[in-house]
Amino acid sequence: MNYKGRVFGQNLSFYMDKQGISPEEMAEELGYTVNEIYNIIDARQYVSMAEKKNIANILKISVDDLITENNTFDNPCLECRGNFTTLENKNLILDLFDSYCDIQQLLEHYRKESTL
Repeated sequence: MNYKGRVFGQNLSFYMDKQGISPEEMAEELGYTVNEIYNIIDARQYVSMAEKKNIANILKISVDDLITENNTFDNPCLECRGNFTTLENKNLILDLFDSYCDIQQLLEHYRKESTL
């Protein structure tokens, strides 16, 4: 996915946690699966502007709150790796993580298909 998707996902996770809304509750409210919510949080699923507005309404925040980078939030997947020297380096590393996750998902799908 891209950087903006990661920012959106991180903010979504932050505001859901802040308001005590579980992924299951958010999924039910939006008519999504729980897996789709996790994919959105992980920037692995595209969210249209209409969907972003709907999510913002559920969270009682603005769309800007969801799409604007806020460096005060901790990124749980990167917390133990320290700071990056540049935003470009951060994005390159995150792209590598995304590729790794894609490969893992494909392998898992392949394993399931081959056992059928």
